[in-house]
Amino acid sequence: MRVINLTPGVVLLSLVLLDLTGCGPALIDDSLVVAEDAKVEDNEVNREIITLVEEYRRALEDKDLATLRRLVSSNYYENGGTNDTADDDYGYDGLANVLEMYSQNIRQLHLSVQVKQIEVRGNRANVYMDFAYNMLYVVDGQERWQVDRNLNRLELIREGDRWRVLAGL
Repeated sequence: MRVINLTPGVVLLSLVLLDLTGCGPALIDDSLVVAEDAKVEDNEVNREIITLVEEYRRALEDKDLATLRRLVSSNYYENGGTNDTADDDYGYDGLANVLEMYSQNIRQLHLSVQVKQIEVRGNRANVYMDFAYNMLYVVDGQERWQVDRNLNRLELIREGDRWRVLAGL
C-alpha cells in the first residue's frame, strides 16, 4: 500500500484548482421562465420568486383576476410608465380598474416570460425579465392582434411568508 503525503501546499493548490474549474453556486435551469443564459442562483428565495413569476404569467394568460390580486401588495404603485406626470399613476385600488378593463378587452393572450436576473436586498427584490406576447384585444368593437416584445422589472416586497408585486405589472 502506498501512502501519499498531503502537505498544506498540496491541499491549498488542490482547492484553488477546484475553484478554477467552475465549482460555483448551482443555477436554476429547470424553469420555463428562467432564460437559458440567465445566472439565477438556485436557492429557496429565488425559487419562491420564480414561482411567483410563473403564477403571474399563468394568471395573465388565464385572465385569473383573483390570482393577480393575490400576487400584488396592498402597497402596489404604478406610474404608468411616465415620470413627468402623475395623471396616469395608480395604486392597489386603481389596479382593480385596470384588471377589469384587461378582462373585458383582452380576448386571447399568449405570453412568454424569460427571467434574466434577480436581485434580492432584504425584504425587497427586483426581477429583470424579457417578455413577448401575442394578444387579441377589442378596441371600439373591433378585434385586433398585437405582437410585442419588451423588457420589464417587477419590484417585489416580502410580506409575511410571501413575495408580492409592489410595482411593474
